[in-house]
Formats: sequence, structure tokens, C-alpha cells
Amino acid sequence: MAAREVRSFERFLAGYKGYIVGLKLRFQFFILLLLLVSGCATMDGLRQSVLVASSPAGAKIYNRGRLIGTTPGYVLIRRERRPKLSLAFPDGKTRELDLSTKYRWGDSFWGNVLFLSYAPVGWGVDLATGAAWRILDPQKMSLPGTAEGGTMAVRRVAVAPPLVGDAGGLSDALGSMIQKKLSDLRRFEVLDYEVTAPVFEYFNSEQGISDRPEDAHSLYGELGVDHVFISRAEAKGEGYLIEGDLVDVFSRRPSSKFAWEVRPESDELKSDLGTYRLFNERFHWLPNSLFLNISQYQPNLMINEANYAGTSQRGHKWDEELLNYVSFISLSHMERPRRRSGASGSGTSFQRRIFQTRNSLLISIRHCREAALIGGTRMPDTVWRLGI
Repeated sequence: MAAREVRSFERFLAGYKGYIVGLKLRFQFFILLLLLVSGCATMDGLRQSVLVASSPAGAKIYNRGRLIGTTPGYVLIRRERRPKLSLAFPDGKTRELDLSTKYRWGDSFWGNVLFLSYAPVGWGVDLATGAAWRILDPQKMSLPGTAEGGTMAVRRVAVAPPLVGDAGGLSDALGSMIQKKLSDLRRFEVLDYEVTAPVFEYFNSEQGISDRPEDAHSLYGELGVDHVFISRAEAKGEGYLIEGDLVDVFSRRPSSKFAWEVRPESDELKSDLGTYRLFNERFHWLPNSLFLNISQYQPNLMINEANYAGTSQRGHKWDEELLNYVSFISLSHMERPRRRSGASGSGTSFQRRIFQTRNSLLISIRHCREAALIGGTRMPDTVWRLGI
């Protein structure tokens, strides 16, 4: 009797096997969705760069008892509803700074609305972690009887990628040249352009400093400079005229103007530059890249622990054949990838921060040969590009 009851119970469970498997899949999907939804603003970053200034300058900035910088300076602090900072002046006086915040409607509220019924989970995570708040720059803290300071001395400079009117591909070549010109003045330290250019690009400032305060603050805080050199290059004769300003990163005001005329020395380089300009001015619309989609899809179906391999069905009507060829081969115009030694290194704090602040689903295409999933997992890419 007992054996019969056991077999009956096993048959009962077998009938519900599909239902139980479905529950497990739904539970796993729900956990995955929670990980993805865990606050849009939270994934955007729990820390924010804030500009702190004082008069007199040189006050030490403390956050939760930890020294994080000196004034004036961009400091990275954790987002929260009511953040506080402490300033310790050289004469021994201390002042407390209560920072104001605003709710991040775009990043937190509307970003989580996209997930419909799971939006409250994202809102809750953002509020619990403090990522729902944007911290405003505090007003300049001045001690009584202190005279306002003058223009910030130029000590450390980073060269922003110059704006090139007719050929963006020359931006890096001119940027390295500007770095050398400024370094030859021997008046201040100029950071290596190949190291700083990827930082400008990462914070959306490769074509001028970003209009978003968050990007500009993070950029200046990451660079650790007091001035940036912002320039524009215009074609002139056989070369380029470069005009630029040294801009104070704290006051955002220009302090010095510079102008140079750059010309290629060799006849071969002059010819190449002329051809390059002609292409960019008149033939830039022509495709220069060929894409081949060699990926295939073979579905597999599991029924009662038996695996059934499916095959993709190719259509033979004229419109289906046309679609197959169009999807297999495509032409495009692509800018030549930039090759910067600073961008490939993994030893800098900037490169490590990229991997820390982006979630695990971010995919970056490298050298058009493989797609690298952050976290070390790699998978082959099915799209190969042939330069023309």
C-alpha cells in the first residue's frame, strides 16, 4: 500500500513538473529584473563631484571626518539627502557646510518609470542609497575680514581635444602639438594629452566642455588640474590656425589667450593633408566600411529531457532573398578609431573607475573583433568590419 501511494504521489508531482519549472524560471527572471532595476540613479553613481571654494583659499575639506581635499577644489562625496562638509582654515578656525540637494527627476523618477510596475522598487533603492539626490555646489565660504582672492595661479593644465572644423580625425595630432607648445613655455605643468584625452571623451567633453554640470564637475575632479586649454583649429593655407584660451576650472573664466599657426614641413605630408581635406569637404558621404553579418540562429527545444535541434528556414521569394542579402552586407561611413596610449592602459584610477561605475550589462566593442563583457567574460563578435 505504501509503495502504491508513493508511486501515485510521484505521478502527481510529474504532472506539475512543468508548472514548477515555470515558477523557477519566473523567480529567476524576477531576481534578474531586480538587479537591473535596482535604481536607475543608483547605477548612474552613488557619488558626485562638488566644487568647494573658500576665502582665504587653502582650507582643508572634511567629509564624515575624512580629509578629501583643499579649497578651491572638486571633491567626490557620497549622495545623500542632507550631506555635510567641514572646512578647517589655516588659522585653526572651522566652519560647517550644510549642502543643498535636489531630487533627480530625470535620472531617478522618470528613469525608473520605464520599468512600469517595478518602478517603486527602483525609487525605493534610489532613496535608500541616496542616489535620488543631486548635490548643489555650496556658496563660497568666507571668513570675516578676509579679502577676496584674485585670479587662480596657473600650475597644472590639461589640453582639451581641439575643435577642428573640417576634419575631426586630426584632433589628436593637433592636441599633442598643443601640449608640446604649452610645455615649451615652462610656466606650468602640462599633463600628457594621450592620457587626458580619453578622460575628456568619457565625460562627453571631446567636442567642447559638456553642458551638463555633473559631467564638467566629474571631468575637472578626475583631471585634478586648475586650468584647461580649450582651442579651435581652422584650416589656413597649407596648415591650421590654432586659437585657444586657458580657462580657470573654478571660475570658468579665461585667463590667457594663445594662437599658433601650424604647417606640415614635408611635401608628402602636405599632399596627404590636401587629399584628406578634399575628401572631408566633398566626399565625406561615401561609405568606407563594409559589414558582414555572419551570425546564425539555431533554436533548441527541450521536451521530456530530450533535446531537439531546430534549423533556420531561409525564404526563397524575391523580397525574402533581398532581405537576406541586405541584412548580410551593409555599407557605412565610420571615423577612423582613435589610437591613444592612455586609453589602453588599465593601471590608472580613471580606467578602474570606468569598470566600477558601469553595470555588468555594459558591452564595449574592442578592435571590431570581440565584445568584452565587464567582469572578465568575453564572447566572440559576429560582426566583422573591413576598412576600405
